[in-house]
Amino acid sequence: MYRSPDVLRDLTVTETVSIRQAIEAMDEHHLGVVLVVNDSGVLTGILTDGDLRRAILSNTRLDGAVSSVMMREPTALSENEATENTVLALLEDRGLRHLPIVDNEGKPTDLIAWNDLESAKLRETVATYRNLDCDVVIMAGGKGSRLDPFTRILPKPLVPIGDKPVLEVIMDDFRPYGVDHFYVSVNHMRKMIRVYLESVDLDSQVELVEEDKPLGTAGALQFIKGRVTKPFFVVNCDVLIRADYADIYDHHVSNGHKLTVVGSLKNHTVPYGVCEMNADGSLAKISEKPRYDFIVNTGMYVLSPEVLELIPPDREFHMTHLIEAVLEQGGSVGVFPIGEKAWLDTGQWEEYRRALKLLGKV
Repeated sequence: MYRSPDVLRDLTVTETVSIRQAIEAMDEHHLGVVLVVNDSGVLTGILTDGDLRRAILSNTRLDGAVSSVMMREPTALSENEATENTVLALLEDRGLRHLPIVDNEGKPTDLIAWNDLESAKLRETVATYRNLDCDVVIMAGGKGSRLDPFTRILPKPLVPIGDKPVLEVIMDDFRPYGVDHFYVSVNHMRKMIRVYLESVDLDSQVELVEEDKPLGTAGALQFIKGRVTKPFFVVNCDVLIRADYADIYDHHVSNGHKLTVVGSLKNHTVPYGVCEMNADGSLAKISEKPRYDFIVNTGMYVLSPEVLELIPPDREFHMTHLIEAVLEQGGSVGVFPIGEKAWLDTGQWEEYRRALKLLGKV
């Protein structure tokens, strides 16, 4: 068994639950999938993070039933068919990442993901598919004032996540995709950052991009003009993203975007009755404690190299300015949505503690 009964229960929803509830279930174990069953517990569909992404980008209401966006009649294996060879063949031949196992009544009893298997052949196939030939820029020049007084002593990129600084954790997250070249923009406490990078064996090529003065969240990118020739990632040094980076990159390239924002779903419940008005100022209705869904900027992006030409030299320039400049030039700016729990913001105390807990570092 690959999933315990408790985990399988977390990953299983009924057809009538909302899309929002399905997202919350998917976020629990970061497998990028939930199983959908009918009232009798029989598997009727599967919902992947790709299905959710398409629904969100098409402005589907998240309070709608999950049955409206799930994939019906998913590929599944019965318990007596689920040998490793059979599973391997299905995953490879059909390009699947998840395979439900059902009993003789069609009820889910297990869920196999591609990375559960030890097959060297499968791992070779997946590794080739997921490999990224790109650079990563980590923006690490800020003061980290939200983590004061911690950052009076340590620069923000060296704030620890377990036994490693967050800067190194970000690099580790990219390495499974074959990424081994990083630019790190630095300004505040840059000498300490340089000393740390020179003292550890990161098994990667790391180049410092030094700002003599603060240049905003995008200004330092001017220093890599001409040094990158393919789309590349930019990520703030206090951001950890639990998503498939190959999917993010492919989304950017296949849609022809000049810049892609990785956005996290957030929902907010207004703790009051909200008055909705008619055009003449009269009351239409009162909605009790309504929930609103938003997509917020996580601080991770994919940029095409030509947008670097839009960054002015030697002045403060933020990523929002760059996005506006791309749009003014007629370029396409995309959004890649991820679940709420897939974004860990280590740059403020409450979120830093949550990140440590979710990553098992406390």
